[in-house]
Amino acid sequence: MAATYCDGDLLVATSATPGRSLRGKVVVVSHPTYGQLLKRVVAEGRDHIRAENGVIFINDKQVPRAVTACLDRRVRNENWRSIDGLFDVKEYIIPDGQIYVLGDNQAMSTDSRIFGTIDRRLVVDVVAFRLLNRSPSTCKCAA
Repeated sequence: MAATYCDGDLLVATSATPGRSLRGKVVVVSHPTYGQLLKRVVAEGRDHIRAENGVIFINDKQVPRAVTACLDRRVRNENWRSIDGLFDVKEYIIPDGQIYVLGDNQAMSTDSRIFGTIDRRLVVDVVAFRLLNRSPSTCKCAA
């Protein structure tokens, strides 16, 4: 799946509201190691996450394949283990106050598969919509 937003896109964002669900939202995260990241929240505190044969399940519901297209890359998250080039994970419960994020362009994404869960307080903004979309032919998509 290609990146949803590209370098140069003009996005309108709002502040994250404490207590409101971020699941499915695209957020700007200020990560202590990787800097500002634009990622989609797929799970949050108390959600159950597991993977079988490269398919992710959140609370026993399959995450659409388009969101999990590239699970065959190496990860360094202690919750994942490689099996035949795909990733399986025993059930893992996202801790309270944490979120699990994936990039839409997973072949190029640095996300929770690499650095694990993120403290929800590191969410800077929630993307509301794209105001300006650069032409796909001139767009260099961000990871």
